[in-house]
Amino acid sequence: MTSTRKLHESAAHSIRDTHLTKCPAHSTCREQSCDTILDLLATPIVFKDVQGRYTGCNTAFAAFLGYDKSEIIGRLCSDFVAPKDAQAYESMDRRLLQDNEVMEYEAGFLTRFGLRQVIIRKSVLTNSSGCITHIISEFFDISARKQAEADLHKSMERYDLAMRGANDGLWDWERTSDRVYYSPRWKEIIGYLDQELPNRIEEWKSRIHPDDYDRVMEANNAFVSSSDSHFSVEYRIRHKDGSYRWVLGRGTCLRDDAGHPFRIAGAHTDITERKQAEAFLAASEKRFRTLLDQVKRVAIQGYDEDRRVTFWNRSSEQLYGYTREEAMGRRLEDLLIPTEMRQKVIRDITAWLRHGTPIPAAELLLQHRNGSRVPVFSSHVMQMDRDGNREMFCIDVDMSEIHAANQALRQAKEEAENASRAKSRFLANMSHEIRTPLSGISSMLELFRETSLTPDQRSYVDMTRSACERLTGLLGDILDLSKVEAGTLELRENTVSPASLLEATCQMFLPAAEQLGLTLTHRIGDGIPETLVGDGHRLQQILNNLVGNALKFTDSGGSILLGCDLLAHSRKDKTNILLSVQDTGAGIPEHRLATLFDAFVQGDDRYSRNHQGAGLGLSIVKTLTRLMNGTLTVESTEGEGSTFYITIPFGNAPQKITSSDMVTTTAEVPLGRMRVLLVEDDQVNRFAASTLLSREAASVMTAENGRQALDLLRSNTFDLILMDIQMPVMDGLEAVNRIRTAPEYRNHRETPVIALTAYAMKEDRERFLQKGMTAHLIKPFSITKLLEVLDSLSEKE
Repeated sequence: MTSTRKLHESAAHSIRDTHLTKCPAHSTCREQSCDTILDLLATPIVFKDVQGRYTGCNTAFAAFLGYDKSEIIGRLCSDFVAPKDAQAYESMDRRLLQDNEVMEYEAGFLTRFGLRQVIIRKSVLTNSSGCITHIISEFFDISARKQAEADLHKSMERYDLAMRGANDGLWDWERTSDRVYYSPRWKEIIGYLDQELPNRIEEWKSRIHPDDYDRVMEANNAFVSSSDSHFSVEYRIRHKDGSYRWVLGRGTCLRDDAGHPFRIAGAHTDITERKQAEAFLAASEKRFRTLLDQVKRVAIQGYDEDRRVTFWNRSSEQLYGYTREEAMGRRLEDLLIPTEMRQKVIRDITAWLRHGTPIPAAELLLQHRNGSRVPVFSSHVMQMDRDGNREMFCIDVDMSEIHAANQALRQAKEEAENASRAKSRFLANMSHEIRTPLSGISSMLELFRETSLTPDQRSYVDMTRSACERLTGLLGDILDLSKVEAGTLELRENTVSPASLLEATCQMFLPAAEQLGLTLTHRIGDGIPETLVGDGHRLQQILNNLVGNALKFTDSGGSILLGCDLLAHSRKDKTNILLSVQDTGAGIPEHRLATLFDAFVQGDDRYSRNHQGAGLGLSIVKTLTRLMNGTLTVESTEGEGSTFYITIPFGNAPQKITSSDMVTTTAEVPLGRMRVLLVEDDQVNRFAASTLLSREAASVMTAENGRQALDLLRSNTFDLILMDIQMPVMDGLEAVNRIRTAPEYRNHRETPVIALTAYAMKEDRERFLQKGMTAHLIKPFSITKLLEVLDSLSEKE
C-alpha cells in the first residue's frame, strides 16, 4: 500500500505540473509520463474535475469498470455510482472540496460486470494559486469480502438458529480488530433485546461477577497462550435486573501461522437452574450430615473383608445391646443378622467385594442381643483402609420411633374416622330423636288449628308452629353443615322457574311479614328465561335463609324486596342470574362484614341482642352458593339496611316448563281413593298422620311396628305404605325386606313403600332406597310433602 501511495502521489504531482505548464510540448510530455506511471499501478485510479466529469484514469480503472478509456473520459462520475449511494457520494465530494482533506468511504459502483462494492480514497489537486482543480480517487474492490461477510452472516444466522434450538447464546470475537458479535439469544440470557445491547467486548467483561473475573481472565489467557483448540469455563454474568446468571462458556479459535488465535467463537449456555439445583443439593447434603452428627440413634459399624467387626460406635452399643469389646472381631452375621437373612447377606457382600456390586440402602429388621428385632434404615459404604484393605461401613438409623409414630398416626386416623362416623351417626340419631316429637307437635298443631279456636288461641297455635318450623330449620342447617364438613353435600339439577321461585318465596314468608308489619315484594327483570336448569331446592334454601334473615333484622314499617336480573354470560349453554334480597333493616356494622358468613357468627354477639338464631343461615348460603359455582356479596349501611347479591350460572332448559316440573308446584294426587297402611311406633305421630290422611278421605289402617304391619298385609291390600324406620319388635327396613322377598307377600312386592322417618341424612335416604323403600319422606309429616312425593312417583311411572 505504501508503494502504491507513492506512485499515486507521483502521478498526482505530474498531473498538477502538466496543468500548470504553459508549453504545449512540455505539457504533452508530462501527460504521457503521467499516464505511463498510472498504468503501472494495479490500483484503479481516476481523475475528475470539480464538476464531477472524468478527465483521466489508468488502465486498472478501465478494467475495473469493463470499459475503454475513451468510454470513460468525459463522462460524469454519477453515471457509475449506485443510486442508493449517489446522495452520500455527492455529499462526500462537497466535503472534500470544502475541507481539502484525504477522505475514505464505502460505495457501490455500476460496472459492466454488475454492481461492485468499493472503498474509495479521495484527495484533491490544486494549482499554484491553491485553487482545487481536480479530485483524484483510488478504488479498492471489496466485493469479494462483502460477499464473504454476507455468506458468513448467513452461516452465523443458521448457526444462531441451531444454537437457539439448543437454548445457547452465540458469540464471535475478532481479536485483531476487537470486533465482537453477540447473538440475540446471548443477549436474551442476560435479559436484553438484540437492539438494547451494543456488540462490544466491554459489555461482556463488565458483566462478569467480581468473584469470577480473575478466574475467567486466567482461563481466557491460558487458552490464548496454549495450543488447545477448545475451552470451557463456568462463571456468573450480570443480568439486566441486577441479578447474576450462571453460564457455561465454551469456544474454539482460528490461529495464525505463529499459533496466535486471531478469531475466537463459541456459545454461552444458561446453567443457572443446574447451579441452583447443585447448590440446593449441596445445602441438603450439609444439613443431612449435620443431622447425622447431632442425632444420637445413628449406629455405625465397620467390617473387614471377612465381615469381622473393626469399628463399633456407642450408638451401636445402645441399638443392638453389644458392648464394643463384645462386638470387636465377631462376624456380622453372628451379631445382627437373623437366621433367615444370613445367606443372602453373605452373598451380597461377596458380590460387592468381587464384582463391585454395591448393596442398596434399605429398611431392615436386624437382631438385638436379646433376640428381638430392631427396625433400621441401613446404608453401606466400601472404602480402603490405611493398609489398602477394603472395609465396609454400615450406617444404621433406628426406625423404632418412626414406626411407633406411624402406628400412632394410623391409630389416630382410625380414631378420627371412627369419631367422624360416630358424629354422623350421632347427628342422624339426634335428628331422628328431635324430629320425631317435632313431627308430632307440628302435626297436632295443624290439627288443632283446624278446630274452633278464639283469635288468641289461633295466634298461640301459629306462634307455636312458627317455633317448630324454626327449630326444624335449625336442625336442617346443622345437618347441612355436617355434610359440608364431610364433603357429602351434593347438588341435584332440575328444571327451575325463577319467577315461580321468587313468587313462592314471597307467599311462604308473607304471613310472617304481615305479622311483623313489613312489606314483602318481588321483582323480575327483563329477559329472564321462563325455565332454567339448576338445583331448585338448594336455591330455595338460599332464598329462605336470606329472606328469613331480613325479616329478623327489619323493624315494623320497613320493606323487603326480592330481585332477579339477567347478567351477561360467556357461554351459550349458561345463563347468569343475579338474585338480590334488599331490606331496610338495621344494617351490618362494618367490622362484622369480614366474618359475616362464618358458621356460628351473629351480627350482634351481645347477651342483650334482639334477634334469635344460631348463626348458621348465612354460612349455609355461602356454602351452597359456592357449590353452585356462584358468587355472594353484600352491601350494607348501618341504620339504613342491607342488600345481598347472589350470582348463579344456570344451565339452559331444553324445553318449556310444565307445571309438574316446577320446584314450587305439586300435582294433585287424589288421596281419597287410596288405602293407606301407616306404620308408626310413636303414638302422637301415628294419631296425627292418620287423622290428616283421614281428612283427605283416605282409608287408613295403622300398625305400631313392622311385625304388626306384616300381619295386616296377610289379609289386606293397600295402595300405599308409610313405614317408619326405627321401631320396636321389627324395624322398617326388615319389614320392607320381607315385603319385597318373602313368598307370602308376593302380592305386595310392587306396592309403594315410603320411608316416613326422622332420619334426614343423604346417606340414610340412599340406604333406605337400596333396602327396598320406594321413596323417602322426612318428618314432620304433612299432606303437602306427601303429595309432592306421590307426584314424583307418578312421573317416574
